[in-house]
Amino acid sequence: METAARPASLGLKRLAPAWLMDAKATRAIVGVLVLMMVGLLLSATLMRQLRETWDWVSHTREVQSKIDEVAWDVLALQAGLRSYILTGDEAQLALRNQAQAELLPDLRDLAALTRGDPISQQEVESLRALAQERLAHVDALIAVRRQDGLEAARTLAALDSDAHLTAAIARLRQEEDRILKDHLARERQRSWLVFGALGLTGALAIGLAAVAAFMLNRTLALRETVLVEQKNLLAQKDLMMREVDHRVRNSLTLIYTLLTLHRRQVAENPDLARHLDDAAHRVMTVAKVHERLYRSETPDQIEIGGYVRELCRDLAGSLAQGSEDFLRVQAAPATMPGEKAVLIGLIVTELVTNAFKYAHVSAMAPVTVSLESSADELRLSVADQGPGLPEDFRFEASGGLGMRVVLMLVGQLEGHLDVNREHPGARFVVTIPAFTKTGAPHQTRTETPAAG
Repeated sequence: METAARPASLGLKRLAPAWLMDAKATRAIVGVLVLMMVGLLLSATLMRQLRETWDWVSHTREVQSKIDEVAWDVLALQAGLRSYILTGDEAQLALRNQAQAELLPDLRDLAALTRGDPISQQEVESLRALAQERLAHVDALIAVRRQDGLEAARTLAALDSDAHLTAAIARLRQEEDRILKDHLARERQRSWLVFGALGLTGALAIGLAAVAAFMLNRTLALRETVLVEQKNLLAQKDLMMREVDHRVRNSLTLIYTLLTLHRRQVAENPDLARHLDDAAHRVMTVAKVHERLYRSETPDQIEIGGYVRELCRDLAGSLAQGSEDFLRVQAAPATMPGEKAVLIGLIVTELVTNAFKYAHVSAMAPVTVSLESSADELRLSVADQGPGLPEDFRFEASGGLGMRVVLMLVGQLEGHLDVNREHPGARFVVTIPAFTKTGAPHQTRTETPAAG
């Protein structure tokens, strides 16, 4: 019987790959990511260089501003001195006194700002010495103006010159300009290198992105082609299986017809006629499965509730001369693989046939077939209202072929068979674990059939 059922191994098993893209597309995408990281690093380097350049320009401006303050101090010192020499007014010395008070502190600040450049430090020290000499000379001119008068002071002032001091300030300013230009030139060169690297990285990233997009598109196209081919193969397989089911059903129907004809020819031999009836019912059970598979939208699954109801209708037509009152069915809808449905159908056939043999079935005392389904198990019961089973009944000791077949089928379904004695008559209860679409049980139970 197992060979007539649909093998579950015929279904296509498609395992989704862990990574759908091929090696070239993967390498291209990894290359794009690496180039993006390189671009980010280069951008960070460029931003750091720009920040350093900005800090250096700000520092240079601060140095130049301090040089301007020193130059202003020198000019203020000279202007205040000249006004005092010409007027002799002590009030004119206020500008000179302010410039004298600020000149040396400004020089100290300038030295602190240029401490990182030895040349600038040397110029600042030279400027400091010249400034101290100039301050001493200014004090001497003021003393001469106070003691000897205007002419003496003018004569001494004509011999005085602050050209050395002005030249020192100019040299210091030029040195700062040179340092700034050199630094900007170096930073400009480095920036161009970074910009060039960024441009090259961007071009490579765009190229690799284009390659990755092309490879990804090709991979998706190939995948779509494979899916279409698999769909076509599944359709062909479905068609083939339907054709197989159709042919098997026709063959089994022919066998059933032949067994029925032979049974009529040996009506005078009750034992042989009974065996032929049993064989015919078993063949019909398997044929019904293939007929349902042929009509089903899912060629490897059967709605077991409808199958049991249809099977019991046929059994009633054969065993009870077409009277459906002799056999009542309550079957909940459930779906299971075809090969499992064959086994359940054979169990129903054997138990219903036994009930009609021994239970004196009638419309008032019908055989009841019940099929209940839950998430964990399938529960089948076949009950009659006959005299029931002997108190010492045990499945292992039963000598009937039908009961041995039932035990074998229940074992193949990994279920267990019980006898319920709470009601009159005989009630057989088969409990089967629920099956997945592949035919594997959700849980496995191995139990010894219960004794009567």
